[in-house]
Amino acid sequence: MIRRLLRCGKGTASVELALTLLPLLMMAFGAVEFGRALWIRHGLSNAAAAGERMLLLSTDPLSREAAVAAERRIRTVAGMDSDMLSVTILPSAWDGGQMVVLQIRYPVSLLLPAVRNVPLTLSVERAIPL
Repeated sequence: MIRRLLRCGKGTASVELALTLLPLLMMAFGAVEFGRALWIRHGLSNAAAAGERMLLLSTDPLSREAAVAAERRIRTVAGMDSDMLSVTILPSAWDGGQMVVLQIRYPVSLLLPAVRNVPLTLSVERAIPL
C-alpha cells in the first residue's frame, strides 16, 4: 500500500505550483512596488522643479514670502498627501555667492506584507545658485 502511494504522482503538479508560485508572485509585486516608488520619486522631482521655478522667478528668492510661495507650489504640484510631505527651504552660501537649498521628503509605506514595516523615505534635494 505504501509503495503504491509513493509511486503515485497525482499531487506533484499541485506541490510544484505551490512551491514556485510564491516566489514568482513576490517578484511580480516587488516590481510593482519598485515602479510605484519610482513614480512617487518622479512626482517629488517635478514638485522640486516647480518650487525651484517659483524661487527663481521671485524678486527676492531669499525672502520668507518667496519660500512660502514655493512651498505652496510644491505641495500642489506633488499630488501627494501634503501632511506627510516635508519641505525645507534654507539659504546657504558657497564660494562666490549665495544659494537656496530646497529639500523635499516623503515617507512611503510599502504594500508587500513581507516588507510592510520597513521605513522608506524618498527625498529630492536641489541647490539653487542665485
